Order: sequence, then C-alpha cells, then structure tokens
Amino acid sequence: MSIKEQHIMVKSSDEGLRYWINLTNSRGHVGEFATANTTGVTEIVELSVATEFAKAFGFVFGVKLENIAGNPHDPPDCIAEIDGRTVQIELVEMVDSQAIAMAKKTGRTARNDVHQFEVTKWDERRFVSKINSLIDKKQRRYQTKGREFECLLIYTGEPWLLPGDVSKWLSSNEFEHRDSFRSIYILMSYDPLYSQDHYPLFNIYGDLRPS
Repeated sequence: MSIKEQHIMVKSSDEGLRYWINLTNSRGHVGEFATANTTGVTEIVELSVATEFAKAFGFVFGVKLENIAGNPHDPPDCIAEIDGRTVQIELVEMVDSQAIAMAKKTGRTARNDVHQFEVTKWDERRFVSKINSLIDKKQRRYQTKGREFECLLIYTGEPWLLPGDVSKWLSSNEFEHRDSFRSIYILMSYDPLYSQDHYPLFNIYGDLRPS
C-alpha cells in the first residue's frame, strides 16, 4: 500500500480519495506527483516516491533499501538504511513546466492536442539537457553550503518519456559527477509494459550499494 493510500485511509475513505483525485487533476500534466501548498502534502508525495524507489532498488540492484522515512530536518528529503547504514536521499521532480502552463491555459493535454504533443515530446538531446539542468540546480544549492548526500533521486511521470528510451540514452551518455551527490538515480512512473513488479529505475552515476 502506497503512502498516499495510507493517508486516504486516515481520513474518511471518500474524503481522502476525492482530495487526491482533485490534486492529481489540478496540474493537467503529470498529475501523479502533484503537490499542494498544504502542510504535509509534499512530504507525503516524497515519501511515497522514496518508498517506490526502495522497492524498485531491491528488484533492480538486489539490495534492500529499508526503513524509509521522511526527514523532519530537511534537507535531505528522506532517509533510509542499507545494510544497517543510514543513507540520505534528496529528491527532485523532472516535469515539463511549459506543458503544465499550456494545459492550464487551454484545458487540454498533449494526449489530445497535436501542438502540445510536439512541444512536450522527448528526444535524447532534450532529456540529457534536462537531467544536467536539474542536477546543476541542486548542486548550486548545496555546494555553497558544503553539503553532500549519498543519493539524489530524480523522479518523473512524463507521459512521453519511455523507459526503453531512457535506458538507451543513459547508456550512451556520461554525466559529470557533482560534489554534492555521490550517486544519482531516476525513477519513472509505473509502466506495466516495462515491469509489473516495480517502477522503472535507472542509475545515472555512482552506486548507493555498500562497497
């Protein structure tokens, strides 16, 4: 059961379900990871993402990532344990802000609008550029504070970004290591055509597993 599902059960079932449906629909694009300016909501979403990361990590890399928890002293966003060792996990969403703006303006999405599809579709160059941009932004934020984390987790629900393409593009591109993050991974939204057991997960650089 996901963290969101557990949160729904804390409220009345109907009330909680309506809340998350409305929140998911509010962006008009990649609603799965939508948050709100309400205390605790972002933390719930991030913990849900980290939980799926841990599950996928076990399947893909054969190592248990356990005791996932939010961090009240953020940053980092979450903490976990590998082989009894505490690891810090900072999260960042990869989402097309232009697509969100267009969806809110037109009331349509790339699924039913040819122009928006052309704007929001992904290719290798755009993917690599976006990944580097996200990492650099986080690096600038924490490098000045002298902070270093075991893991940066990029997560995305972009509908036109396919796991097969991501796997291919990552294998043909090397990413510069940044001082603030020893390892970086990307977690994609659930795709039953890719795997019915876990969300697609790929390594960008580094290794979170015990040496």
